[in-house]
Amino acid sequence: MNEPIALEGYRQMELCRDLIGKLLPEDDLLELNKALFNAANYLPRKARCNFKTFSIATGFSKGHINYSNSKEILHKLYECITQKNCCSLSYQKEVNGTIKEYYFAPKRIICLRDTLYIKGWIVDDQHDEVICKHPNPTNFSVHRIQDIHVLEDKSSEALSDVIGNHEMFGLISENEPFKVILRFTNPHAITYVADRIWSSDQKLEFNEDGSLTLSFTTDSYYETFTFALSFGRGVEVISPEELREEVKAEIKEMKKIY
Repeated sequence: MNEPIALEGYRQMELCRDLIGKLLPEDDLLELNKALFNAANYLPRKARCNFKTFSIATGFSKGHINYSNSKEILHKLYECITQKNCCSLSYQKEVNGTIKEYYFAPKRIICLRDTLYIKGWIVDDQHDEVICKHPNPTNFSVHRIQDIHVLEDKSSEALSDVIGNHEMFGLISENEPFKVILRFTNPHAITYVADRIWSSDQKLEFNEDGSLTLSFTTDSYYETFTFALSFGRGVEVISPEELREEVKAEIKEMKKIY
């Protein structure tokens, strides 16, 4: 006999649907709504009396990605992950860029700032056994995958999972871990930064002049570079020196435009 679903748990599922449902292709969101509607039949009898579904939240992002055209891609990625299969995929990193072919072992779908990524291992197609071509896993943007074919005869079971390192700043692991120190002076930036956790070892120090110093560990140089630039003159890179110099060089190039 099926156990009843607690009403509070059902409301939490509705909340998750409202907050992230917009990431799903339209047809998949309809299926999710049907599943929620059917799940209401398993609420305790008292809760079912006068029961109504609610939508009390809305997910919002500036410049969101429409995943309706990625439905088949997402379903095949799900199949690869659950059935432990590799795949061949066609990927276009940039608009109007070259489409490249990869043999890939998908391991985990990741959501970062309302963008879906598939994280896994690029494998060598020249061997019968599954061999990784790179020491670190690779991330592909789901919406930039042009085509995908499941390789049912090529298993990814022997390859490790890629849960991801939530201890450090960034998604793309491309460097040895290094320490970053940033000083924020803009009040809005200070509040934004202070409200969030950037790495497990982060340190926040409020200075006498009202600025905020943030230090954290990362293994993603490019993401840290773009993160610092996104705050404009409201942040100063203190260290590492290489990052500071690259930001200075970028500002000089920007001056040529403006």
